[in-house]
Amino acid sequence: MAVQTSYTETAAIAYAGMVANMEPNVIVSRAVEAAAITFGQPVERGTADAGCIKGAGSNPFLGIAVADPAQPVGTPGVYAVASVAGVMTKGVIWVTAKEAVDAGDPVTYDSTSGWTSDTVNDTAVTGAVYDTTAGAGALVKIRLG
Repeated sequence: MAVQTSYTETAAIAYAGMVANMEPNVIVSRAVEAAAITFGQPVERGTADAGCIKGAGSNPFLGIAVADPAQPVGTPGVYAVASVAGVMTKGVIWVTAKEAVDAGDPVTYDSTSGWTSDTVNDTAVTGAVYDTTAGAGALVKIRLG
């Protein structure tokens, strides 16, 4: 039996897709239709009544994929096709910023599912703002209205 011989002194503050606080939030369940969805990525409505797809700006925005450590064996941090994803539609959630963003900036995403604040070229998330400031590649909170 292997024995753990090293560990970090402090746990990470957060991870993509983690619910950020105890404020009331709304998380819905949707079946993943076309391609896998990574925790913390934008999610759009699918073609089925209770379906969803990875956000690419082609369908109406639904929410953000919530992390679920109970997902079946496979790629960690991902909802596989035909699995049921938890999707936050209201609340505060951690994501990874594609570029530097400031608290209060509008939330947008691009076709590669990167979180930005580019209101000219990317898909806007109505009623959402960044709740914290972060550099490119860093964790940031998004507040969904």
